[in-house]
Amino acid sequence: MAYMNDYYDDWRKGYMSLVRRVDRHYDTVIKSRAGMAYETDDFVFTLAPEALDLPLGVGRKINTNLAAAEAIQLCAGIELPRLTEAVAAGVADYVREADGTVHGNYGGRIDNQIMDVVNKLKMDPSSRQAVIQIWDKNEDSEWRDPMPKDIPCTIALTFRIRDELLLLSVVMRSSDVWLGMPFDVFQFRQLQRTVANFLGREIGEYCHHSISMHLYKKDLERARSLTFDEGWKSTNPLPDGLHPAQGGMMSGRSLLTTAYDILEGRNIGDEPPSHQWYHTRLGAAWKQVEAIS
Repeated sequence: MAYMNDYYDDWRKGYMSLVRRVDRHYDTVIKSRAGMAYETDDFVFTLAPEALDLPLGVGRKINTNLAAAEAIQLCAGIELPRLTEAVAAGVADYVREADGTVHGNYGGRIDNQIMDVVNKLKMDPSSRQAVIQIWDKNEDSEWRDPMPKDIPCTIALTFRIRDELLLLSVVMRSSDVWLGMPFDVFQFRQLQRTVANFLGREIGEYCHHSISMHLYKKDLERARSLTFDEGWKSTNPLPDGLHPAQGGMMSGRSLLTTAYDILEGRNIGDEPPSHQWYHTRLGAAWKQVEAIS
Protein backbone atom coordinates (compact mmCIF):
# COMPACT_ATOMS: atom_id res chain seq x y z
CA MET A 1 0.00 0.00 0.00
CA ALA A 2 1.41 3.40 -0.98
CA TYR A 3 1.02 6.44 1.22
CA MET A 4 0.86 9.44 -1.11
CA ASN A 5 1.93 11.90 0.24
CA ASP A 6 2.64 12.78 3.88
CA TYR A 7 3.72 16.41 4.23
CA TYR A 8 5.90 17.50 7.15
CA ASP A 9 6.58 21.15 7.90
CA ASP A 10 8.26 20.00 11.13
CA TRP A 11 10.67 17.05 10.65
CA ARG A 12 10.75 16.39 14.40
CA LYS A 13 7.00 15.71 14.53
CA GLY A 14 7.12 14.23 11.04
CA TYR A 15 9.76 11.70 11.98
CA MET A 16 7.76 10.53 14.98
CA SER A 17 4.67 10.23 12.79
CA LEU A 18 6.59 8.26 10.18
CA VAL A 19 7.98 5.79 12.73
CA ARG A 20 4.54 5.25 14.24
CA ARG A 21 2.99 4.77 10.81
CA VAL A 22 5.41 1.98 9.97
CA ASP A 23 4.97 0.42 13.42
CA ARG A 24 1.17 0.45 13.44
CA HIS A 25 0.18 0.23 9.79
CA TYR A 26 2.81 -1.92 8.11
CA ASP A 27 1.90 -3.98 5.06
CA THR A 28 4.13 -7.01 5.49
CA VAL A 29 6.44 -8.76 7.94
CA ILE A 30 9.69 -9.68 6.21
CA LYS A 31 12.78 -11.65 7.15
CA SER A 32 16.22 -10.39 6.18
CA ARG A 33 19.84 -10.92 7.11
CA ALA A 34 19.38 -8.23 9.79
CA GLY A 35 16.33 -9.92 11.32
CA MET A 36 12.55 -9.59 11.20
CA ALA A 37 11.16 -6.26 10.04
CA TYR A 38 7.79 -4.56 9.63
CA GLU A 39 7.56 -3.13 6.12
CA THR A 40 5.44 -0.44 4.50
CA ASP A 41 5.53 -0.37 0.70
CA ASP A 42 6.13 2.73 -1.42
CA PHE A 43 6.11 5.28 1.36
CA VAL A 44 6.33 8.88 0.13
CA PHE A 45 6.75 11.99 2.24
CA THR A 46 7.69 15.61 1.60
CA LEU A 47 9.61 17.99 3.85
CA ALA A 48 8.88 21.70 3.77
CA PRO A 49 11.86 24.02 3.20
CA GLU A 50 11.68 25.31 6.77
CA ALA A 51 11.84 21.84 8.37
CA LEU A 52 14.99 20.93 10.30
CA ASP A 53 17.35 18.53 8.53
CA LEU A 54 17.67 16.32 11.65
CA PRO A 55 14.85 15.14 13.97
CA LEU A 56 16.42 16.33 17.21
CA GLY A 57 14.61 16.58 20.53
CA VAL A 58 12.42 13.50 20.06
CA GLY A 59 13.82 11.22 22.75
CA ARG A 60 16.45 9.36 20.77
CA LYS A 61 20.20 9.72 20.36
CA ILE A 62 21.47 10.91 17.00
CA ASN A 63 25.20 10.89 16.38
CA THR A 64 25.65 14.32 14.78
CA ASN A 65 29.31 13.52 14.13
CA LEU A 66 28.25 10.60 11.95
CA ALA A 67 25.66 12.77 10.23
CA ALA A 68 28.38 15.32 9.48
CA ALA A 69 30.82 12.67 8.19
CA GLU A 70 28.30 11.17 5.78
CA ALA A 71 27.07 14.55 4.56
CA ILE A 72 30.48 16.10 3.87
CA GLN A 73 31.53 13.04 1.82
CA LEU A 74 28.30 13.17 -0.18
CA CYS A 75 28.42 16.92 -0.77
CA ALA A 76 32.06 16.84 -1.86
CA GLY A 77 31.77 13.63 -3.89
CA ILE A 78 34.57 11.93 -1.97
CA GLU A 79 35.05 8.61 -0.22
CA LEU A 80 36.60 8.74 3.28
CA PRO A 81 35.57 5.50 5.04
CA ARG A 82 38.13 5.95 7.83
CA LEU A 83 36.51 9.26 8.76
CA THR A 84 33.16 7.52 9.13
CA GLU A 85 34.75 4.82 11.25
CA ALA A 86 36.46 7.43 13.44
CA VAL A 87 33.13 8.99 14.44
CA ALA A 88 31.06 5.78 14.65
CA ALA A 89 32.70 2.84 16.39
CA GLY A 90 31.80 -0.50 14.87
CA VAL A 91 30.52 0.80 11.53
CA ALA A 92 33.37 -0.98 9.72
CA ASP A 93 31.90 -4.35 10.73
CA TYR A 94 28.81 -3.53 8.68
CA VAL A 95 30.29 -1.90 5.59
CA ARG A 96 33.98 -2.74 5.11
CA GLU A 97 34.79 -5.67 2.83
CA ALA A 98 37.59 -8.19 3.48
CA ASP A 99 39.89 -6.27 1.12
CA GLY A 100 39.32 -3.04 3.04
CA THR A 101 37.03 -1.36 0.49
CA VAL A 102 33.53 0.00 1.07
CA HIS A 103 31.27 -1.03 -1.79
CA GLY A 104 28.38 1.38 -1.30
CA ASN A 105 29.93 4.71 -0.26
CA TYR A 106 27.74 7.42 -1.75
CA GLY A 107 30.39 10.13 -2.02
CA GLY A 108 32.68 8.01 -4.15
CA ARG A 109 29.80 6.98 -6.39
CA ILE A 110 28.46 10.43 -7.21
CA ASP A 111 31.91 11.97 -7.79
CA ASN A 112 31.53 14.86 -10.26
CA GLN A 113 27.83 14.25 -10.92
CA ILE A 114 27.17 17.18 -8.56
CA MET A 115 28.77 19.63 -10.97
CA ASP A 116 26.90 18.03 -13.86
CA VAL A 117 23.67 18.86 -12.02
CA VAL A 118 24.83 22.41 -11.29
CA ASN A 119 25.83 23.03 -14.89
CA LYS A 120 22.59 21.64 -16.33
CA LEU A 121 20.45 23.78 -14.04
CA LYS A 122 22.58 26.83 -14.71
CA MET A 123 22.19 26.45 -18.48
CA ASP A 124 18.55 25.33 -18.36
CA PRO A 125 16.68 26.13 -15.11
CA SER A 126 13.62 24.23 -16.37
CA SER A 127 15.60 21.02 -16.96
CA ARG A 128 14.22 17.65 -15.85
CA GLN A 129 17.58 15.98 -16.55
CA ALA A 130 19.52 17.02 -13.43
CA VAL A 131 19.89 13.50 -12.04
CA ILE A 132 22.48 11.89 -9.79
CA GLN A 133 22.65 8.11 -10.11
CA ILE A 134 23.87 6.10 -7.10
CA TRP A 135 22.77 2.57 -8.04
CA ASP A 136 25.24 1.12 -10.54
CA LYS A 137 23.88 -1.73 -12.67
CA ASN A 138 27.41 -3.01 -13.33
CA GLU A 139 28.30 -3.16 -9.65
CA ASP A 140 25.01 -3.78 -7.84
CA SER A 141 22.62 -5.77 -10.01
CA GLU A 142 24.49 -9.02 -10.53
CA TRP A 143 24.17 -11.80 -7.94
CA ARG A 144 27.43 -12.68 -6.24
CA ASP A 145 28.48 -15.12 -3.56
CA PRO A 146 29.11 -13.53 -1.22
CA MET A 147 27.29 -10.30 -1.92
CA PRO A 148 28.97 -7.06 -0.78
CA LYS A 149 28.01 -6.00 2.73
CA ASP A 150 27.00 -2.49 1.72
CA ILE A 151 24.72 -2.45 -1.31
CA PRO A 152 23.44 1.13 -1.82
CA CYS A 153 19.95 1.73 -0.49
CA THR A 154 19.52 4.80 -2.69
CA ILE A 155 18.79 4.59 -6.41
CA ALA A 156 18.80 8.19 -7.62
CA LEU A 157 18.32 11.87 -6.82
CA THR A 158 16.62 14.36 -9.13
CA PHE A 159 16.98 18.14 -8.84
CA ARG A 160 14.57 20.65 -10.37
CA ILE A 161 14.02 24.40 -10.20
CA ARG A 162 10.39 25.39 -9.89
CA ASP A 163 9.06 28.80 -8.81
CA GLU A 164 12.72 29.85 -8.44
CA LEU A 165 13.32 27.24 -5.70
CA LEU A 166 15.58 24.16 -5.88
CA LEU A 167 13.59 20.96 -5.33
CA LEU A 168 15.04 17.52 -4.61
CA SER A 169 13.38 14.14 -5.08
CA VAL A 170 15.07 11.00 -3.72
CA VAL A 171 14.20 7.39 -4.54
CA MET A 172 15.44 4.66 -2.19
CA ARG A 173 14.91 0.95 -2.69
CA SER A 174 15.20 0.39 1.08
CA SER A 175 14.93 2.62 4.16
CA ASP A 176 15.47 1.60 7.77
CA VAL A 177 13.28 4.13 9.55
CA TRP A 178 15.18 3.81 12.83
CA LEU A 179 18.83 3.23 11.99
CA GLY A 180 19.23 5.06 8.70
CA MET A 181 16.41 7.48 7.94
CA PRO A 182 17.57 10.48 10.05
CA PHE A 183 21.04 10.30 8.49
CA ASP A 184 19.75 9.77 4.95
CA VAL A 185 17.48 12.80 5.08
CA PHE A 186 20.20 14.93 6.64
CA GLN A 187 22.84 14.17 4.01
CA PHE A 188 20.46 14.55 1.08
CA ARG A 189 19.08 17.85 2.38
CA GLN A 190 22.65 19.06 2.89
CA LEU A 191 23.38 18.17 -0.73
CA GLN A 192 20.23 20.04 -1.79
CA ARG A 193 21.49 23.08 0.12
CA THR A 194 24.97 22.75 -1.36
CA VAL A 195 23.65 22.71 -4.94
CA ALA A 196 21.41 25.66 -4.08
CA ASN A 197 24.44 27.54 -2.76
CA PHE A 198 26.21 26.96 -6.08
CA LEU A 199 23.18 28.24 -7.99
CA GLY A 200 22.49 31.20 -5.70
CA ARG A 201 18.98 29.93 -4.95
CA GLU A 202 16.89 28.99 -1.95
CA ILE A 203 15.81 25.40 -1.39
CA GLY A 204 12.25 24.26 -1.91
CA GLU A 205 10.60 21.01 -0.91
CA TYR A 206 12.35 17.69 -0.41
CA CYS A 207 10.40 14.62 -1.59
CA HIS A 208 11.43 11.16 -0.38
CA HIS A 209 10.16 7.88 -1.87
CA SER A 210 11.07 4.67 -0.07
CA ILE A 211 10.06 1.52 -1.94
CA SER A 212 10.55 -0.44 1.30
CA MET A 213 10.21 1.60 4.48
CA HIS A 214 10.80 -0.73 7.39
CA LEU A 215 11.34 -1.00 11.12
CA TYR A 216 13.26 -3.93 12.57
CA LYS A 217 11.72 -5.83 15.44
CA LYS A 218 14.93 -5.39 17.45
CA ASP A 219 14.39 -1.59 17.35
CA LEU A 220 10.69 -1.67 18.16
CA GLU A 221 10.95 -0.90 21.88
CA ARG A 222 13.20 2.12 21.31
CA ALA A 223 11.03 3.35 18.45
CA ARG A 224 7.95 3.26 20.65
CA SER A 225 9.72 5.33 23.31
CA LEU A 226 10.04 8.43 21.11
CA THR A 227 8.81 11.52 22.94
CA PHE A 228 8.42 15.01 21.55
CA ASP A 229 10.21 17.55 23.72
CA GLU A 230 8.10 20.71 23.57
CA GLY A 231 10.82 22.70 25.30
CA TRP A 232 13.66 21.61 23.05
CA LYS A 233 15.60 24.42 21.43
CA SER A 234 18.67 24.20 19.25
CA THR A 235 21.72 25.78 20.85
CA ASN A 236 23.76 25.30 17.68
CA PRO A 237 21.90 25.86 14.39
CA LEU A 238 22.23 23.09 11.83
CA PRO A 239 24.40 23.75 8.76
CA ASP A 240 23.17 24.89 5.37
CA GLY A 241 25.47 22.79 3.21
CA LEU A 242 28.86 23.62 1.75
CA HIS A 243 29.68 27.06 0.37
CA PRO A 244 32.42 26.64 -2.23
CA ALA A 245 31.63 29.66 -4.39
CA GLN A 246 33.17 33.03 -3.59
CA GLY A 247 32.01 35.95 -5.70
CA GLY A 248 30.18 33.92 -8.34
CA MET A 249 28.82 30.48 -9.00
CA MET A 250 31.84 28.94 -10.67
CA SER A 251 34.56 30.94 -8.95
CA GLY A 252 36.38 30.08 -5.74
CA ARG A 253 37.11 26.65 -4.35
CA SER A 254 36.02 23.29 -5.65
CA LEU A 255 33.83 21.10 -3.45
CA LEU A 256 36.80 18.82 -2.84
CA THR A 257 39.04 21.65 -1.68
CA THR A 258 36.24 23.05 0.47
CA ALA A 259 35.77 19.73 2.24
CA TYR A 260 39.48 19.35 3.03
CA ASP A 261 39.69 22.98 4.20
CA ILE A 262 36.88 22.24 6.63
CA LEU A 263 38.37 18.97 7.89
CA GLU A 264 41.80 20.49 8.40
CA GLY A 265 40.43 23.73 9.87
CA ARG A 266 42.20 26.09 7.49
CA ASN A 267 41.19 29.66 8.44
CA ILE A 268 38.12 28.14 10.05
CA GLY A 269 37.32 31.33 11.94
CA ASP A 270 36.72 33.09 8.62
CA GLU A 271 34.53 30.32 7.23
CA PRO A 272 30.70 30.37 7.14
CA PRO A 273 28.96 29.06 10.30
CA SER A 274 27.96 25.95 8.35
CA HIS A 275 31.63 25.04 7.79
CA GLN A 276 32.43 25.70 11.44
CA TRP A 277 29.65 23.30 12.43
CA TYR A 278 31.23 20.58 10.31
CA HIS A 279 34.75 21.24 11.59
CA THR A 280 33.63 21.13 15.23
CA ARG A 281 32.27 17.63 14.70
CA LEU A 282 34.93 16.25 12.39
CA GLY A 283 38.19 18.09 13.00
CA ALA A 284 39.47 15.86 15.81
CA ALA A 285 38.41 12.69 13.98
CA TRP A 286 40.22 13.85 10.84
CA LYS A 287 43.43 14.29 12.82
CA GLN A 288 43.11 10.66 13.94
CA VAL A 289 42.64 9.56 10.34
CA GLU A 290 45.69 11.48 9.18
CA ALA A 291 47.77 10.11 12.04
CA ILE A 292 47.21 6.50 10.94
CA SER A 293 47.32 7.10 7.19
